[in-house]
Amino acid sequence: MLSFSTYAAMLVAPITTGVNMAVAVWDPETLPGDYAGVWDNYGAAVTVNIDYQAFGGLKGVCSPIAAYVSKDATAVDNNNLIKGILDGNPEEKSGNWLIAVDGEQFLWTPAGASVPRAKGGHKEDYTVPTQDFATNQPGVGVFYRFGIMPDDRNAYNMTLSGGLGARGIIPGRPYDRMGLGAYALFASNDLEDEIIIGNLLDDEVGLEAFYNFAITPSVQISADIQWITSGIESSDDAVVVGTRLFTRF
Repeated sequence: MLSFSTYAAMLVAPITTGVNMAVAVWDPETLPGDYAGVWDNYGAAVTVNIDYQAFGGLKGVCSPIAAYVSKDATAVDNNNLIKGILDGNPEEKSGNWLIAVDGEQFLWTPAGASVPRAKGGHKEDYTVPTQDFATNQPGVGVFYRFGIMPDDRNAYNMTLSGGLGARGIIPGRPYDRMGLGAYALFASNDLEDEIIIGNLLDDEVGLEAFYNFAITPSVQISADIQWITSGIESSDDAVVVGTRLFTRF
């Protein structure tokens, strides 16, 4: 629905306190190296961002999204899919669409974390002038994302992801961050009826956990581990372990 490099425009408008709407349009056919674009099709999306408070005043945000592209998509609900791909002329469906929602919600924040220390809080203990720490409140929260697309024109027509994130929850470590997340891609039911490809693809699931240790607020080292069960039937499950040193100047 969206190429890696494209022309796009977005308009964001406030609706009321804590609610704004964004409308975006783009060219779904622009490719790297071909920036002239075809301009035969278009993509458009609208989302509403809702900021709210729950659980005694803890911050949360929810964003429903709807998107549509006029560019035709390959039909996966037919028994001639392989033949069409090999011939270079697969059957197509008109347009494509997506309905999704994503959001996040704090579950706990340290007492006084948003109040200046001079007024009895601990704001200076958690806030330093970097993007990660000047705007991101410490505490524990959850995030979630869900999307659905028509299963007659998408290999994977449903996505689901979510997890738990935390910052500054260990005493004496206000800048450390950690997280645990999972995702799942669900193969189209229509694609499974295609004899060859239907036996090659399956649902995909992945898990990830990380810990970001702040040596200083500007020097951080992370440890990360991932486990993925691939949606390609012939691929084995994968375990990936990595680390990263990140510095700011």
